[in-house]
Amino acid sequence: MKSLHLLGALILAITSCQAPPPKDNIPPMIGYIEVADIIRGLAGPLVLDLKNPVSGKQVVVVGCPHSTDTTGKEFDLMEIYFRHLRPDIAFNEGGPVSDSVHFSSRSEAILRDGETGYLKFLCDQAGVKMVDGDLAAKDEFAAMLQDYPREDLFLYYTIERFMWPAKFGANGNQSFESAYDGFINDYLIKNGFPVEASQKSLMYFQKLYSEKTGQPFDRDTFDISCFNFLSDNGKYCELGRASKVIRDKALLKKIENALEHYDRIFVAFGGAHVIAFEPALKQLVWQTNAVTN
Repeated sequence: MKSLHLLGALILAITSCQAPPPKDNIPPMIGYIEVADIIRGLAGPLVLDLKNPVSGKQVVVVGCPHSTDTTGKEFDLMEIYFRHLRPDIAFNEGGPVSDSVHFSSRSEAILRDGETGYLKFLCDQAGVKMVDGDLAAKDEFAAMLQDYPREDLFLYYTIERFMWPAKFGANGNQSFESAYDGFINDYLIKNGFPVEASQKSLMYFQKLYSEKTGQPFDRDTFDISCFNFLSDNGKYCELGRASKVIRDKALLKKIENALEHYDRIFVAFGGAHVIAFEPALKQLVWQTNAVTN
């Protein structure tokens, strides 16, 4: 097994909860505009290694850039920390993964599903349960629809979760049109997002994009900066940040509940999320009791 003392060249920052936070000041999450500034100063993946010195309960979080590069440093960190921690339970980002899904090698797992696939591979090897740490899409949509117009959400989610990944081959060999239909019917509508029959077509999306941005939509050249949650560049960026925050809160609640039953928890999540929720997670770990229920 690789020694943790060899991680110096790989880890930009490791944070441990060795001293209590201020009693009267529960730290909030870090805002995503500030997160963007922090990220610009980083040179690699972030690892949080948080342990309550009284209860002994420990949470390790590896921040990942959502890559399928099998040489990525985050995968080395995941393996080293996972094997050292020997977690009781693990949380992934991006939705549930069926217990029937298995990978034959590290490379296959990473190439097929990035850090989520590799975490499943590690969990299967160790006999550890991997649980979805994310907010269910139907719950996210319901919450966001309370605060934002449907058309703005439709445009944002379609850009972030379909158009942008499609630029980098997320649809595989599936035709663009077929993949788009699947996104509308099997993701948005299936998870309770309201889409009328007249709003299902690609033509509707293109028209809406033009109306909202003042630019014609070109799937090869559209300006992602107007939808980047780490940019302070208008309402869609702000909407994206709101989406991340409610997902962060959902993960923190799941970790809080898990700490009532487990002593060692491993998490693989997007790097920006990890920076944002670090103060709140430290508080959670510090407040855990010594007795496992």
